Amino acid sequence: MNRYRISRATAGAVLNAVLLLLVVVWIIPYVFTLLSSLKPQSEIFSLPIRFWPERVFLGNYEFLLRSYPYFRWYANTVLITVFQVTVSMFFCGLAGFAFAKYEFRFKRA
Repeated sequence: MNRYRISRATAGAVLNAVLLLLVVVWIIPYVFTLLSSLKPQSEIFSLPIRFWPERVFLGNYEFLLRSYPYFRWYANTVLITVFQVTVSMFFCGLAGFAFAKYEFRFKRA
């Protein structure tokens, strides 16, 4: 019966290997997207698909910044995020105070 028992170190190593594999699987699309943004359009749609760009092309970023109000969108996102976090922290603080100071049914459950 002891020969089927897995040590904690072995179980931890297997768990770490599985988690590392999942991280790699989840990160590959983001890396591919970033690398594809550095390719010209003809290279993006060419077959076979290449992971690395043949040459770095920054024209896609130039097109983005010239054609769209990207910095305005970014500023709006930052403003909304700061507002939302501030409001959430305020109300969560009030709720935390209420949970800490007031007695209510099932408080100790």
